[in-house]
Amino acid sequence: MKYIVTADEMKRYDEYTQKELGLDRETLMLRAADSVYDVICTKCNGLKVLIACGSGNNGGDGFVLAALLKNGGFDVSVLDASFGHTQSPMRKIKAKACYDLGITLCNSLDFSHKEYDIIIDCIFGVGLNRGLDNDYIELVDRLNNLKGIKIAVDIPSGLSATTGRIMGNCFKSDYTVTFGFLKRGFLSKEGSLYSGKVILKDIGINERAFDNMVPEAFYYDENPKELLPARDPFGNKGTFGKVLIIAGSFNMAGCAVLCQKAAYRAGAGMVKILSSSENRIIIQTAAPECLFEGIEEADLDKNLSWADSVVMGPGMGTDSKAKEVLLKVLNSPVKKLVLDADALNMLATNDLDCKKYFKDKKVILTPHQKELARFFKENEICGNPYEDGRKLATETNAVVVSKDAKTVVTDGGYHNYINMSGNSGMAVAGSGDVLSGIIGAFFAVMEDTFKCAATAVYVHGLSGDYAAKLKSERSVMAGDIADSLCRII
Repeated sequence: MKYIVTADEMKRYDEYTQKELGLDRETLMLRAADSVYDVICTKCNGLKVLIACGSGNNGGDGFVLAALLKNGGFDVSVLDASFGHTQSPMRKIKAKACYDLGITLCNSLDFSHKEYDIIIDCIFGVGLNRGLDNDYIELVDRLNNLKGIKIAVDIPSGLSATTGRIMGNCFKSDYTVTFGFLKRGFLSKEGSLYSGKVILKDIGINERAFDNMVPEAFYYDENPKELLPARDPFGNKGTFGKVLIIAGSFNMAGCAVLCQKAAYRAGAGMVKILSSSENRIIIQTAAPECLFEGIEEADLDKNLSWADSVVMGPGMGTDSKAKEVLLKVLNSPVKKLVLDADALNMLATNDLDCKKYFKDKKVILTPHQKELARFFKENEICGNPYEDGRKLATETNAVVVSKDAKTVVTDGGYHNYINMSGNSGMAVAGSGDVLSGIIGAFFAVMEDTFKCAATAVYVHGLSGDYAAKLKSERSVMAGDIADSLCRII
C-alpha cells in the first residue's frame, strides 16, 4: 500500500520532516535536484538545458539543479521567473551561488528565440492554490512552444496538486519528477495529460512524517494474493462463497455470462444466475458451471437466503418488474449486496431512500460517471470521481466504486482508494460486468466491505493489464479480462 497526497498534506509532511526529523531545507533541495539530475542523465539526450525558476523553493530546486548540471558538463541557462515576487530565503542563496558559477541568466524576452534540448519547469511547486496571472500564462505558453524534452519538478506549474484542475495555464511535461508521495492532481484526466510520465523519488519525506496524520487516500501495488483471505485446504464449494447474480433481461444474457465467469475466476465456489427465462439456453450453453433459474418463477427469498453475496443490476432493465425485484431485494435480510448498472439507475430515478434500505446491509455501489450523476442535481456534482464518489457514499451509507480511468473506492470518510492498475483497453462493453462478478466473489468471503471493493478494483485492473499484454490495448474484450484473472490471483 502506498499513499497519494493533497497539497496541504504534502506541506504538512514537508514541514514535519524539517522541524522534527532533522532534514533541513537545503538538504531536501540538494536531494531533489540530484533526483532530477539522475532522470536527465538516464532519460534525455542533449546538453543544452533551460531551467525556469520561480520565486519560491521550487525555484531554489531549479538553481541547485543548474549548478549540478553545470558541473556535469551541460550547457545551462536559467530563466528568472520570479516576476518581481518576493523570493524565499533559500532561493536567494541558491540563485547567488549559480550566478557565481557563471551560469547564463536569460530574461523572458530572449529565451524563446533559442533552441534547447531540455526544458525544466521549476516555477511553482505543489503549494500553488490560485490561478496563474497573465505574466505566467504567457510564460508557460512560450515554454510549451519550445522544442525539446520537458521536465516538471515536483508538479507541472499551473496544475492543482489536490484537484488536478488547470489553473489558467499549465506546463505540459514529458516527465514529472515528484518527491515523497504521488500527488492526487496527477490522477485527473488533465493532470495525467500534463504530467507525462510521473517518476516518484525518495528524498527523505516519508511515512515517518505522518505523525498520526495519515493521508486521506492510498493505492495498492502489492501482490494481490496478500490482500485476499487464504484458501482453506479442507474447504468445499459451499465454503468458498455462494454468489447470486440477478442480471439480464430478455435478449440481454451476455452481461450475466460475463459476471458469472468473473465470479468463478475470482474464486467463488458456487454461482447462480436469476435472469429472464428466455435467456436460459444462452446462459446454460455459455456457462454450464453456473446454476440458473428464470426470475419469473424463482423463489426470490429462498435464493437470497442461499447466497453469501448478491450482485444485482447488469442488463436487468428498469421496467416495473425489475423495480419490483429490486424492492424485494432491498427489503430482504440479505447482508451483502452489490448494486450495478440498472439497479443503480432505478435507485436514482425512483428517488429511493438508500439509507433506509441499506441500514442493516453491507452495500457496494458501482456507478460510472453518468450513473453517479443521476443521483444528484446538476449543480450538486463537480465531475470529479473522487469528490462525487465521496458525496454519494456519505448520502447512502454505502461503499462507492466511482468508476473512471482512475477508479475511486470510498466510504465517504477516511477510507479512500485510488486505483493505479488498468489501461485504456478496459474501456469496453462488459468490463463493468466483469468487475461486478469479481466484487461478488470477494464479498462472499470477505467481511471488510471497503477492502473487498478496493481489492476487486485493483485485481480487475491488473487482469486488464495482463489481457492488454496478450492482446494489445486496442483488442481487449471483457472476456479477456475475466480469463486473465487466473494469471493474477
